[in-house]
Amino acid sequence: MVVKESLEEIVRKLLPSRQISPFSMEWILSSPRATEDSVGEVYGFLRSKGVTDDQIALHAALLGKDPETVESNYRGLLALGLRPDKIASRAELLGRNPKTVERNYQHHVGLLRQDWRD
Repeated sequence: MVVKESLEEIVRKLLPSRQISPFSMEWILSSPRATEDSVGEVYGFLRSKGVTDDQIALHAALLGKDPETVESNYRGLLALGLRPDKIASRAELLGRNPKTVERNYQHHVGLLRQDWRD
């Protein structure tokens, strides 16, 4: 588990000109899987997928997620048909329950198809 001083230092290095909400900082600190390494790994993965520092700062709780979970959620969103640039612009989806995301996606796609036929 990452400690406050280490997390603050990591955030300063990774996101030097960005502000992280106190809630997100506490979320990361209370995450049992968040370590100094995992925070950096998730950050690197997000950046490699086109997520901006502004988006990461806005959804900083993602840094407290397990890196494998974030990567798995990314693959799941791709499998649903979302483009990488759309995922990057909606980074919060990477932290959501994949089954819920899929169910909501299918529901909305179904509504679009119904509206299209009308």
